[in-house]
Amino acid sequence: MQAKNSIFLKTVVLLVLFLQGATAYSASFTELKAPESRRLLYSLPKNFNGNAMLFFHGAQGNAQVLLDNAPTADIIQRMLDAGFLVVLPEARQSFKVGAYLASWESSTVTNPDTHFVDWIMDTARQALPQLKDIYLMGGSNGVSMASRIAKNHPEVAGLVAMNGLDADQLSVDANGVLMTNDTFTIPATHAPMLMISSKQDGMLSFVDQQKYLKKARLAGISVMVFINETAGHNWGEWTEQYHDDIVGWLKK
Repeated sequence: MQAKNSIFLKTVVLLVLFLQGATAYSASFTELKAPESRRLLYSLPKNFNGNAMLFFHGAQGNAQVLLDNAPTADIIQRMLDAGFLVVLPEARQSFKVGAYLASWESSTVTNPDTHFVDWIMDTARQALPQLKDIYLMGGSNGVSMASRIAKNHPEVAGLVAMNGLDADQLSVDANGVLMTNDTFTIPATHAPMLMISSKQDGMLSFVDQQKYLKKARLAGISVMVFINETAGHNWGEWTEQYHDDIVGWLKK
């Protein structure tokens, strides 16, 4: 027991050294001011299992929204209980995708947002030598960002997508209107996926989400799928029925 406590204390010291600029945010989450005035929240549980989850909020959101919204707070707490380091990156609040501020820039291979996530992943590995796998999760625009990172980093262990599209599937025309295409591709090196799709999604259609699923499976990617017949686009109470499935899938 004494040895385990020593390892945990050493981990905390490493985080303090590497994650300079961090300030206490709440009982369980800490705010970190990252380079280029970027921001994230993170929580390292005492029962750290060696794995990390980066959870990307959707458009018009921020890291705090994920903690304030009961359904996303629930899945976050379940991941912490399971021992995952949980990191909540925050998009640039001034960046737009179509009419939506505070969106992730996912349509290009490299950009300020991909550099930000690269920094998070590098810093986590430096601060936590025992870190094994990094997982990604998002809803809506957050799925596209997770998709971009998974495409850029074949070492990503898994991606949880809730009502979202591939990073190269969605674009914005000259008038700021969101457009989808059928020409996007997914590499065979992409991480396994868990997809949750709503048939009544009024923002990103179920048809387009199914195209995302089909392309993933054609690439040979393992995908677990949950389809809801009545729910809308956003995280809500309806997603809670899948939270045990998500955590179970991550722990496999």
